[in-house]
Amino acid sequence: MINLLLRRCPLFSCAAVLAVSALLASAASASETIDTHAGTGAAGPIGAETPRLEANFEGPAFLDGGGAGAMVADGARIRSVNSQTVWTYLGTGTPGFAGDGGSREDAVIGVPGGIARLAEAESAVVYFTDPATHRIRMVDTLDIVRTFAGDGTAGDSGDGGPAADARLDTPTALVSSYLNHTRSLFVVTG
Repeated sequence: MINLLLRRCPLFSCAAVLAVSALLASAASASETIDTHAGTGAAGPIGAETPRLEANFEGPAFLDGGGAGAMVADGARIRSVNSQTVWTYLGTGTPGFAGDGGSREDAVIGVPGGIARLAEAESAVVYFTDPATHRIRMVDTLDIVRTFAGDGTAGDSGDGGPAADARLDTPTALVSSYLNHTRSLFVVTG
C-alpha cells in the first residue's frame, strides 16, 4: 500500500487536501482511489480545531506526511491534519519573522515552503523553510521555535561553518533523508 498526500488545484487557489491510496497488487495491475482527506474545497476563515472535512484552507501548498498525520503549509501557518481534525500547529496567520526562542503558538512566520519532521523519541522536531526571510526554522521537542539555518540575508555562503551563520537564497523545498548513516536535511534554494 502506498499513501501519498497532494495538492489538487493551482497554486494559491487550493482549498482541500487529497489523499491518494494505491494498493499495488502487482506491477501489471493497480487499484487506485482518490478522496478528499481534509477541507471543504472552498477557501474561507480558519478556525481553531475543526473536523477535517469541515476545515477551510487559505491555500495549502507544501505537505509532510507521516504516521501521526500530515502537516500542511497554509498561508502564514503550518496546520496539522490527522484522521479527525485540522488545527493550527504553528504561526499566527500574519506573515513576518518573530518568535525565535518562544512557543510555536506565538511564532510569526512567513509563508512556509518545505516541511520535514524528524522523529526523536515519542515526539518530533519540525523543520520548515521560510523563503521570505532566507532561513530554515525549526520547532524542537519542547515546542520552542528557533532558526536552524540562515542569517536572514539572501546569498549562497557558509559551507563548513555554523548553519545559523549561512546565507540562503529563498529556501523552498526541504526533505530529510539518511546519508552515510546520518539524518540529513536537503534544501532547494533560489
